[in-house]
Amino acid sequence: MKDSNNKTDAEEIERFADKIIERIPENNIIPIEQVILYKNMLFHPNDTIKKITEKNEGVTFKDGLMNVLKAGFVKGLITGAISGAIMIIISIVLLGVGIILPHLLFMGVIGIIIGISSFVVSTICTPIISSIGWILINGLMNIFAKLLGGTGDYNKQSYLTSLVTSGVMITGILLIPFTFIPFINYIASLISFVIGIYGIYLYYKIVRKIHKLSLKRGVLSIILTYFTVILLVLVMVALIYILFYVFIFMVFMGLANLMIAAKASTASTSMILGV
Repeated sequence: MKDSNNKTDAEEIERFADKIIERIPENNIIPIEQVILYKNMLFHPNDTIKKITEKNEGVTFKDGLMNVLKAGFVKGLITGAISGAIMIIISIVLLGVGIILPHLLFMGVIGIIIGISSFVVSTICTPIISSIGWILINGLMNIFAKLLGGTGDYNKQSYLTSLVTSGVMITGILLIPFTFIPFINYIASLISFVIGIYGIYLYYKIVRKIHKLSLKRGVLSIILTYFTVILLVLVMVALIYILFYVFIFMVFMGLANLMIAAKASTASTSMILGV
């Protein structure tokens, strides 16, 4: 009975997803057929993985990269548009109030600049950052899977993991409006976290199927991958902190040397002038 209820809930969610897909206009960025493939990867991973792995025509790393870039671009575009629009609307209100309170005019102008900038930065940076993250995680999964005895095709693994990454990002777009609503944003963040965990689980299924690994080795390859990613992030953060403090130290040393040189110059001038 419990399994039946879970299956019914999943079917209801899938029907809801189908209704949303039906409302997506035809476009040249992500074709509807590709969106349906993302959905199938999330709702029917076993069938989708089997279908891709048994395809005679090859899928490549480049195909996977394009999937992630396009999904990242769409997510960045929509995220930037919403956040930018909210900032600009607030700024316009400040400009209106600025007629009465002139000191708010400057805040309104700055707000409009920030709103436009957030749109541009989000649209450009989201696909780039998403692609770098995907390349890193996908590459590490392949390395550890091979070290653990995997024999799978890297291109097929890349394409399948790109479907998961793209599907998770496209799903995340639906939650974007709720992230700007107080209190509800916590629920949206929790849902986003759960979807992310599910994405990692799908990575595990892909690696195990593609590389023909046992359950333990499949899990271990994922654990090693994310442990390495966390370690790399910590090292990068540490390096940024070190470089920041080195920069501050060099600035203070430079200022100190300038002050010493200025005092020495003043003293020399005084001696020459006999002051």
